Amino acid sequence: MIIAACTTMERGMLCMLFLLGASLLGSAAATRMDMEILTEWNGAPVQHLPVSVSLSSNIGRNTLMVRVDAPFFDDPAPPADDNANYIGLWDYEVVEVFFLNSAGQYLQVEITPRGQYFVLMFDGERNYKRFSLPLVTSATITDGIWTATAEIPTDYLPAGVVKFNAYATHGTPPERYYEAHSPAPATASSPDYHALQYFADIDLDAVIPGLSERPASQLWLDALEGKIMYEIKTYWNSSAIEHDPVILTLDGTAEALYLHIDAPFFDDPPPPGKPGEPFFPLYDYEVVEAFFLNNENQYLEVEVGPYGQHLDLLLWTKNGQYNQLRHSLPMVVTTSIDGDRWTGTATIPVDYFPPKVSRFNAYCKHIEGPGRHEESLYPQDPTDDVADFHALKYFQPIDLNSVVPGQSERPMSQLWVDTIHGIFRYEIKTEWNGVSIKHDPATITLEGFEAGVEMNVTAAFFNDPAPPGEPGEPFYGLWDYEVVEMFFLNDNDEYLEVELSPYGEHLLLLLKGERNSIMHSLPLDYVVTARVNGTNGQPGMWQGSALIPPDYFPPNVTRMNAYAIHGTGDDRVYEALYPAPYGDSNYPAPDFHALELFQKIDFEFLVVDNSQYSQLWLDAIANSTAATTDAQLSTIPVDVTDASNVIQGADDAVDVAAPVNDVGLRKGDTHENVLRDDSDLLKSTTPEDELIQHTSVPSKLFEDKVLDERDTWITTTPQEGLIQHTSVPSKLFEDKVLNE
Repeated sequence: MIIAACTTMERGMLCMLFLLGASLLGSAAATRMDMEILTEWNGAPVQHLPVSVSLSSNIGRNTLMVRVDAPFFDDPAPPADDNANYIGLWDYEVVEVFFLNSAGQYLQVEITPRGQYFVLMFDGERNYKRFSLPLVTSATITDGIWTATAEIPTDYLPAGVVKFNAYATHGTPPERYYEAHSPAPATASSPDYHALQYFADIDLDAVIPGLSERPASQLWLDALEGKIMYEIKTYWNSSAIEHDPVILTLDGTAEALYLHIDAPFFDDPPPPGKPGEPFFPLYDYEVVEAFFLNNENQYLEVEVGPYGQHLDLLLWTKNGQYNQLRHSLPMVVTTSIDGDRWTGTATIPVDYFPPKVSRFNAYCKHIEGPGRHEESLYPQDPTDDVADFHALKYFQPIDLNSVVPGQSERPMSQLWVDTIHGIFRYEIKTEWNGVSIKHDPATITLEGFEAGVEMNVTAAFFNDPAPPGEPGEPFYGLWDYEVVEMFFLNDNDEYLEVELSPYGEHLLLLLKGERNSIMHSLPLDYVVTARVNGTNGQPGMWQGSALIPPDYFPPNVTRMNAYAIHGTGDDRVYEALYPAPYGDSNYPAPDFHALELFQKIDFEFLVVDNSQYSQLWLDAIANSTAATTDAQLSTIPVDVTDASNVIQGADDAVDVAAPVNDVGLRKGDTHENVLRDDSDLLKSTTPEDELIQHTSVPSKLFEDKVLDERDTWITTTPQEGLIQHTSVPSKLFEDKVLNE
């Protein structure tokens, strides 16, 4: 009827299209190859209806169709959604097919009665190169028979397949049954699905014409080199893009993943951040993003822009809402723009990944003409109303082990453990010029409370002469002694400097502009909780804990650095968390006020509202002028040379807490914002114990989080004089869900 209503030319064109469509349909239903599994693994006949496996092709989709028809034994199902990837299907009711070439490379595909699947690539017997490739499957169970189909991209097949085998497994131990299309001889000792010598010949050209002439796919080439490559070819709603795709390549080592980007350049305006540094929120600009997700819905988001800015975020989706836990962690990123494309590489430390990454997605965002363009590697359903890059159900399997060896076996990193419990941890591992230190690093942890930020220090103790001050009191000039320092800076070059001594003295300074101190010697709740002398020429150890009131910080803290100093005279050593570049002539000597070396800190997770000047800062600014600045700090801290100003032969015993008055406050705890309840007071044991216990109860990290025994972290050490610190972590922000 339609053809009759057309012109002669139109009828001719429609007829040609009809014939072409019929030809394609015929190709899609090309030669079908049927096989049956008639024997057990050792050749004994099966005692039930045989499993049938059929192979056909869909040339239009460039896929090999595998269909399974099998008796259903109603074994316990795998703990996975229907039609989902699942590792370990070989322990359940399953049918497996293997495709082998003459070089010993083979593909293994497993499928269950409910459509769960697992795909592996091998280079030699059991030498896997890639697993958890995504697959489209479907399955039904009817009248004791299950039927499943799997659509296998031909790129998954090794080049030149010449051998095949299929297996069926069912039952529970000790009544477990193993069946084979091409079995081992009866003399074999046990079932072995990777006994390649028993595979049968197959001619897949009969199913997919010309398949044997195809070279190895890029997927196989990458797998053999330890790489994974992806191309982003669709918008977020599954429609095809109209330009060359973004290409992502992953490779790496046991210590880091390298994310390589080759992308179109749309010449969007650059973000107002420094190239090579974190920029929050980069997702509002031209950017490529990669997401790495585990089965607990914990994930790492990595963003890289063409101008060199980057952003990484640690996230955890709970109860359908995703929560930002950390962001703006340091990362080495390089980018280059060349005409209408840009390339970049991000080096992602393995500690940034959540444990056991199993799924992945990637995105590209840019403005091209009117409106924002958002593209997805694994797009959403076309019926979805809006783009949601945190719609985790669309993420697909990834085998990160193939590029980061051992990733699936690693426990949760210290970074993730700390992050979940609201702790920021920093280790000072280098001297001021980037040279590695030769002793245990000074470790600083920060944790946010309503009363302020708790700063805990664990550092090597070098038994330098003590300052001539009183423990628990400010001491101006503390930088000339053994000390650990931390600086908190905003974008207006206003900063707080915190100095802590192993002998109990402290010094806090407010600075407005580089080295321009406008207030110093603020009171501080600080106590040395342990100090142990070294032996056999090795340094000892000291620990201290301070609570810094929120009012002490300048508004909108964005950067920080930390330092450790020890030694006297020519043996004075200056160490830095973020050091100057080694050999850089711009930094001929240590300078702790080189603010350009400071790096990003996501301070909003430590102090809920750091957006305004406190009254303390307003008063300090009002009372300061250029002529009456309270103190100007020198570029290099001066060593102590006057022996009369120091106390020689410091006591070897561990310090006990500073004197406590009758209301439970130590000297120096007079500032109106230093408020702690009884559970947060530092308590000392008897001097002979040489141990100070510090118990704090932080605020809740996650709303509705039920803390089990894993959420109570107790650190004890057998060494005499060390602190025992027990904390029950919980939510930092009540009712606050952070998103992009």
